[in-house]
Amino acid sequence: MSSTPRESAEPAADSWADKMFELMTEPALLFDAQGCRDANPAALRLFGFDDRRFLQQCILSDLAPPLQPDGEDSEAHIERLLANAQNGGGNGKCLLRQADGSTFWAEVSAMEVEVDGEPMIHVGIRDTSTEHELEASIESLREELLIAHQRLQHAARKLEFVAATDPISGLWTAKQLRKLAQVEAERGRRYAQPVSIVAGKIENMDELRAASGEAAFDSFWIDLAALVTLTVRTTDTVARYAPETFAVLAPTTNLDAARIVAEKLRRAIAAHEFAHDVQPLISLTGAEFAVDEEAVEWLARATTELLAPASTVESCA
Repeated sequence: MSSTPRESAEPAADSWADKMFELMTEPALLFDAQGCRDANPAALRLFGFDDRRFLQQCILSDLAPPLQPDGEDSEAHIERLLANAQNGGGNGKCLLRQADGSTFWAEVSAMEVEVDGEPMIHVGIRDTSTEHELEASIESLREELLIAHQRLQHAARKLEFVAATDPISGLWTAKQLRKLAQVEAERGRRYAQPVSIVAGKIENMDELRAASGEAAFDSFWIDLAALVTLTVRTTDTVARYAPETFAVLAPTTNLDAARIVAEKLRRAIAAHEFAHDVQPLISLTGAEFAVDEEAVEWLARATTELLAPASTVESCA
């Protein structure tokens, strides 16, 4: 931007400057068809000029960088902004430039006026740099809060998963099984679909723990959990229901099908070679959900009603 005063038409009458410009606290400029006719002291201070002749005959886009931050040509942007303001479309925002080349955000208003019998456009300019910086800071904080919220949600889901998972076997906990059983019970009741639970209890758990040691017994549970999970369907849910019991929640499975699941588990466990010479003795129980019972009652039956004759405890050694 040139800092040399331009030769121009005479500024508006002193009476106008005295009555309007000199007393206005808001920066204001007057434009006619040739460009800027006058600027008040507030506008001179805002743009960093000490002589109004520096502004005369320039157009408003001369007081802006070549491009706006969004890449639009400043002249086209400001022409549209002024036309919109004159047509009652409200004030507009643009980036303007001071004498030293620094830029600032401004809110621009425009209205048609008549000065000394000549039609002109009165342009008011309000420096909104502080507001823009505050808005940018708020937006940055909003983004940071969103990221923090997403991280908290991720951490909460991770904690929820950890709380719902048995730390040794990696299976769902009894609490999680009760929740899922409640959901499946309601679904079975609503859609008249069968759903069963098959449970396996290690009858000689204390003997195995004493013979192999705590670490080896934990390793056995990891092995057993993997074996049971691979034996049942991917739609079934496997949980460690008690220290000595696993349970399989099997949707769309009636009691006859549950017996088949139990037999598959019996054979898989019998054929498997567990580490540390562990020889588990497991009884298999189960029950199909009855529509007139609560989920807790169903779970109680599923862990006590044998899927084989009551006198039989299946040996999987």
